[in-house]
Amino acid sequence: MAFDLDLSNPYPSGADGHFYGGPGQGGHVGDNWTISHGMDLGAPVGTPVRAAFTGKVTNIFTPAAPSGGIYGDQISIRQNPDSAGGVGAFYTHLRSNVTVGSFVSRGEIIGEIVEFGDIPTHLHLALGERRNNVYAGVNLYDHFMATANTDTVLMVRFFQDGSAPQLA
Repeated sequence: MAFDLDLSNPYPSGADGHFYGGPGQGGHVGDNWTISHGMDLGAPVGTPVRAAFTGKVTNIFTPAAPSGGIYGDQISIRQNPDSAGGVGAFYTHLRSNVTVGSFVSRGEIIGEIVEFGDIPTHLHLALGERRNNVYAGVNLYDHFMATANTDTVLMVRFFQDGSAPQLA
């Protein structure tokens, strides 16, 4: 069943205007939706990162153990956490200030950008539509680039049938 979700940019302010690639670009390839559908949104160290939508924090890796701890924390947030459908978000390259099990509101600060290695500082954000307990990556990179440094709210319709979401 289709549903609409209000999404906000994780940077209503502070983005540095550098966008380092979206889904399928650069290193964003492979079968894992958190990588292949990643959006790299530039910002200086210390920039607050906000939740793109209201949901429940389901996982935090501090520092990101799956990556050897070199990329800062990884945070997963699920909209509609008690359902087989909905949307999930994966954030990394930040220092978390939320806890697993907590609910966050769209626009709430969930962490801040950290420096790692010699890679330009940025947020890696991936969105996935959850259908029957399986995630499929969602490409909203152009919309996040267009709304950086604004408080614009996008209403996005998710059809839950395998078709791409659309701005409602």
